[in-house]
Amino acid sequence: MTSTRLLQIRFVSPAVADLCLVRPDEFAKIVAGASGLILVLVGFLGSAASLFEIFDPAGSKMADDADPFGTPLSLFSSLVILFIYLCVCGVGAFLTWRSVRKPRASA
Repeated sequence: MTSTRLLQIRFVSPAVADLCLVRPDEFAKIVAGASGLILVLVGFLGSAASLFEIFDPAGSKMADDADPFGTPLSLFSSLVILFIYLCVCGVGAFLTWRSVRKPRASA
C-alpha cells in the first residue's frame, strides 16, 4: 500500500484534510472564550435579578406566576443566590481571561 493510498484512506479526500482550519489548541481557546462569555452573561443577569430580589422582595415575589402572594425569600437565601451567580460570573471571567492571554515566554 503506497503512502498516497494510505493518506486517502485516512483523510477520505484532500478536501476533508483542508477543513481543519485551526489547530486543536486554538479551537479549545475559542470554545473556552465563548463559554466564558456565556457564563459571564448568565452570572451578570442572575446577579441583577438577585439584587432586585434583595432590594424589593415583595415586588420580585409578585412576578412569580406560580405563587404571587406567597412569602418572599429570606435575606440569607437571596444572598446565597447572589453569591452563586457571582461565582458563575467569576468562572466565566476566568475562562475568558485564560483564552485571550498570551502564553508565558519560556527560558
